[in-house]
Amino acid sequence: MTDVFQLCFSQSTSLDKKTLRCYNVTNRLFSNVQIENTNSTSSAYFSDAFLKYTIESEESINLSWFWCDGIEEIVENYCGEKTSNESRYQVVKLLRQCVQKFILDECNSKHLGKVKEAKSEAEIQAILAHHLFSKLAPTGKYVIDGRCTPIDLQKCPACKEDLDYGDTSIASDNKVRIIMYNCEQDRLYISEDMYLFDTLCDHGLNVGTIVSIWLALNFEIFQNEINEDDLAAIALKKSSFQEKLPDTVLSVYKRQMYRNLPTKRKQTEQPPVLLWVSEFSNLIMPEVS
Repeated sequence: MTDVFQLCFSQSTSLDKKTLRCYNVTNRLFSNVQIENTNSTSSAYFSDAFLKYTIESEESINLSWFWCDGIEEIVENYCGEKTSNESRYQVVKLLRQCVQKFILDECNSKHLGKVKEAKSEAEIQAILAHHLFSKLAPTGKYVIDGRCTPIDLQKCPACKEDLDYGDTSIASDNKVRIIMYNCEQDRLYISEDMYLFDTLCDHGLNVGTIVSIWLALNFEIFQNEINEDDLAAIALKKSSFQEKLPDTVLSVYKRQMYRNLPTKRKQTEQPPVLLWVSEFSNLIMPEVS
């Protein structure tokens, strides 16, 4: 399993096609999103939210910029960059406890594979929530949007366990996109399409996608704060979302959804791939499209 994480976080510039496609995490891209119109100016369920937007792919940045400290700790441990004291590295400890356990458990790939046999979008949503997102989330819990699910779908189609319903933002299929929004700085980013399944990958699961989702779901632990001047210096535009909101709605994003993230550690030397860091105060759950 150590070799798997080496492939996920390798900084080599000569990775083969299989490694890049099935394992590599740090080179996955996020693009800047500009919002043109939205119905969020009034009260609405999240599942009914409407956005007209453009994705500015020319402003794409690597995933590694968002989780600089966390990825550096993993690189130090798994890629031989430094001799490290493993007891101080929370990221590596959780990586082993959660992601390694998930990948080694053959039941996970077996149950996730059932999405290919699902009869509806609701069934796909249920399987992914129950056997993917909940396994990688820090609380181990999940909620499926009950307003968009058939009343007779009460058990997971893959394992027949009871499902948890509520209001959420998870949709369906075998590609995921991670969406992150910074409430304080009004910046919105969306990842490239990331495949969950791939016949080229061992066991049919894309390990790089699994690790990327894990990082996103645990964003409060691993993401770093960055100031506005640094973001402006690399020309990362604001989403224009907050400009369209009345003060009553804007205050919800500014005061009720804001969460502080850890300040980036001071370093005497930084790995070449980790050029910048970014910080997002709120995470929209992975959107599966």
